[in-house]
Amino acid sequence: MESYNILHVLDPVSLAEIFSYLSTTDVLLNLRLTCKAFYKIVSTSPYILKFLFENLIGRKIIGGYKSGLTLEKLQEIFKDLFISGIENEPLPFFGFRGNCGCDEDNYNFLFDKLFEYKENRSIVCTRIGTNLDIEGVLSEDYARETRQIDELVSVIDQSEIPHANLFKTWVRRYGFEPLEHFPLPQDNTIEEKMKPLRESRQELAHYLSSRTDKYNIELKCNKMNKSIGLIQSCHLNREIDNMTCPVKTLMAFASLNEEIGPSSIAALFNDCKTSDDMIKLLEENKRELPRINQTSIRRLADSCSSIEYVDEEDDGVEFVVFDSNGKKSDVIPLFWANFTKAVHRNMFFDFKECNFSGRYVMLKLIQCEDLMQEYGDNHEGTNIDIKFCCFYGPVIEL
Repeated sequence: MESYNILHVLDPVSLAEIFSYLSTTDVLLNLRLTCKAFYKIVSTSPYILKFLFENLIGRKIIGGYKSGLTLEKLQEIFKDLFISGIENEPLPFFGFRGNCGCDEDNYNFLFDKLFEYKENRSIVCTRIGTNLDIEGVLSEDYARETRQIDELVSVIDQSEIPHANLFKTWVRRYGFEPLEHFPLPQDNTIEEKMKPLRESRQELAHYLSSRTDKYNIELKCNKMNKSIGLIQSCHLNREIDNMTCPVKTLMAFASLNEEIGPSSIAALFNDCKTSDDMIKLLEENKRELPRINQTSIRRLADSCSSIEYVDEEDDGVEFVVFDSNGKKSDVIPLFWANFTKAVHRNMFFDFKECNFSGRYVMLKLIQCEDLMQEYGDNHEGTNIDIKFCCFYGPVIEL
């Protein structure tokens, strides 16, 4: 019987389907080295390259993302991801839109830095109720103020101004406001470093105070339109000290192309406040939602052998982490968390097996923990307060 090479019989689309049962690492780093025929297919087929990229980001890709795909680009991405260790770098998501207002119109409480690691800062909303949505986008404006403060502190270190250490501590804690309470040094270099941020804050303060709609806020920013963030992990900080309404239940989402706020997927979780609500929601929306990767809800983990169970019952939190699953839906859920005890928590989520990616992220603050009576707060109703939710991973630029 005449022998033949199956690689010459199957078309690239069929081979891509076969390769889809392997990991991107196996195809790119192992299969490609098996023989010359595999090397040629993996290196030159646009179908295979598209599959590799979709498998990496966990999503079907459309439009302009396809044009930047080459073997060299994928190799560069994998080098950064697996060798350079940049999966631990914060992803530059800038909070550009929210329907939550800003406490006392004070930009120190604004949501623009929600996705930045800031231990000494809190996001304080003003809207009474539930489901406060804060959306972030990959942006060059991420951590702009932090960088400017670092530059100022560096100048202070090199100067001989009186009370330099006290001045640095003040700047680190309060930024540039309220500096009128601190005797400013007569130093032209320091004044030059302070000017850009002072002007930026004055502009922001004017914008917050002049709005007629005190809740819906949208900030201008330089979006990174040709970039994708590979979301490898997350650090969520839930603080209760000096917070009368710390977040109790929240949900996180990501999207490649669409802004997330109007999404029907995000709206599904509006009333998901308990583990019972989550289990019911998952049962009723199997087709719309991806599978679960891990959870601290025992009943949910027992329902499927592929779900990893993580015991967090004694720590006062229940959570669900989803899996991207190569879904066609542009907006995907990342995780849901519900705090069952009034305790401070730093939570760290590992998403390396989930294939999460996005240019947009959104945090839905579903409900708060009402501690107003404990703190003697006499406001008419509750709001929601949170520290930060920082995502980590490499940025892919196409």
